[in-house]
Amino acid sequence: MLASAGTSAVVMALLVTARAPFLAVAMVVLLGAALAGIFPAVLGVAGSRYPAHSGTVFGILFTMALSGGMTLPWVTGQAAAAWGLRKALGLVVLQFLAVLALQWLVSAGRGGITADRGASG
Repeated sequence: MLASAGTSAVVMALLVTARAPFLAVAMVVLLGAALAGIFPAVLGVAGSRYPAHSGTVFGILFTMALSGGMTLPWVTGQAAAAWGLRKALGLVVLQFLAVLALQWLVSAGRGGITADRGASG
């Protein structure tokens, strides 16, 4: 998950600064590939850590994901209307960096990846 967040931040920064359409398209494809594994990995880790409460945990995770999926694009759209699209998409880079930092703190606090606890980073 750390690699996905870090890669997403880098690719999004390249997308924001891309001047050629083919480069922008390539960055969108790479961004999709970088993001593709996050949600299944989070659900897998959560399900294995809380097997007795997996339904509740999944409900909380889906609620958080869908709330972010509604709110952050709206905020980005409002910022784009005020500042322009490139500057607004720069906020998305910061969001990916925040996810990277939070995930790093969580994995550092738990001792990183261990065989009995599953992948936390």
